[in-house]
Amino acid sequence: MTDYPRYDLEKYKDNTEIVHLTAKQISKDFSMFGMDVTFSGNVALAYSELMTQLSAHIHQLLQSDQEILFALIYQIDISQESVQECLQLHDNPSRSLANLIIRREMMKVLTVQYFKNLKNKM
Repeated sequence: MTDYPRYDLEKYKDNTEIVHLTAKQISKDFSMFGMDVTFSGNVALAYSELMTQLSAHIHQLLQSDQEILFALIYQIDISQESVQECLQLHDNPSRSLANLIIRREMMKVLTVQYFKNLKNKM
């Protein structure tokens, strides 16, 4: 049985390639629902840039169109349990969900990279 990757995401937060790919993935997923997410390219500011934009979009969706929010979350592949925890247990559910989205999108990028590297080794 293959051991799938388990990542400590903190060590990738300064990796230029991973940060750029993560921002690109976030932008792609949000654009599918008509929301713009931009990234300046500055890796040091990536988390705060993305957090600010995602939190604003999520806050708006929580107030006006939760159906779209849940479709977005489904597209990104975040569990209902994690979403419910963010909505019920956190003082700022918009920021909590934004953090969850950033982490999940980075995991998707890292998983693709893992399998790409695995394929190249064969």
